[in-house]
Amino acid sequence: MPSPDTTRQTTVQVAATQPPAEHSLEAIPSNGLRIETEVLPDSILVAHIRGDVDARSGTEFRDRMEETAVAGRLVVDMEEVTFLGVAGLSALVDLANHASLHGLVWAVAASGRAVVRPLITVGILDLIPVRPTVQAAIESVSAATG
Repeated sequence: MPSPDTTRQTTVQVAATQPPAEHSLEAIPSNGLRIETEVLPDSILVAHIRGDVDARSGTEFRDRMEETAVAGRLVVDMEEVTFLGVAGLSALVDLANHASLHGLVWAVAASGRAVVRPLITVGILDLIPVRPTVQAAIESVSAATG
């Protein structure tokens, strides 16, 4: 049986023989990130985010947030996000800037440590309109537009 050091070296060698990043990105799993959208009767778009929003899935998250930012009213449901890394934080800041410039009314539904703690740690909780539940976020967005 190989020692742990031998196994580690083998893993590094395999990683070093992978194709260039532009090709290997397709093979890298996004940690099970799932993004589903629904439109509520009042034309509020709800984006349900599940899984990790990290370096591997951050581009997918950013792209989907850019797509959904064209809606006039948006709720980003992050209740089932298990990790929020720098890529996700950056995408949320970009969304906040877009909302400010283009009149997008939005809110993030999040109460768990995986999302709230990074927002507090980085110091952007006051920039991101966070509500504790999806229903509270929907009510916030509805009240702001009507």
